[in-house]
Amino acid sequence: MVARAQHRVETHARILEAAMAMVVESGFEGLSMRALARRVELTPGALYRYFDGQDALIVALTAQVIDELGAAVSEAVHGVPANRPLLRVLTAAEAYRLHSLAHPNRFGLVSMLLAAPRMLIPERERARPLVDRMLTSLAPLLESFAAAEAAGQLAAGSPIDRAVMCFATIQGMLTLRKQAAHAPELFDPEQLMLEAICSHLVGWGAPHADVARARTDLGGAR
Repeated sequence: MVARAQHRVETHARILEAAMAMVVESGFEGLSMRALARRVELTPGALYRYFDGQDALIVALTAQVIDELGAAVSEAVHGVPANRPLLRVLTAAEAYRLHSLAHPNRFGLVSMLLAAPRMLIPERERARPLVDRMLTSLAPLLESFAAAEAAGQLAAGSPIDRAVMCFATIQGMLTLRKQAAHAPELFDPEQLMLEAICSHLVGWGAPHADVARARTDLGGAR
């Protein structure tokens, strides 16, 4: 029984890795259940015992990517002292940036899903949990904003609203990389991302000196 359960876990992971490879190679248009079954050497019927269709497959694939991103951000923030909440915010943004550079295809998958979830996953009840999962991955930001407010470094405000605004800023800036590649002398999305997050912090009441210190310390850790 244990061996069977382990085999199922391993097969599930193998299917997701193969699906990601197919998306990288041919985009979502090239991802079909029949082609995927051939790639992982399963019958279509056996594959459907793991995923009941393409929607379920994309949901699982994206959930895995979101979890990986959340883990990367949490690990980075964990290394910053709890009494430096502003630095934790900038560290979370930097961790997201580095993760997107290391895994561009995974970053692209999340970008596409968040931009038009019903394009990939028509059923709302399947797409909604992924949005909730993304919000859960923002926990380090939520905690950092709450801590900064408690320490008097930020004015009163909604931590979740601020976390979502930062996430949208980071995501939006980093999606400009392709455009910036055609005109690198005009703007640097990586730098603009940091500028925008710092501007948010100042706008929410953080002292300029505290934001500048956090930014300097972040730069020293790169």
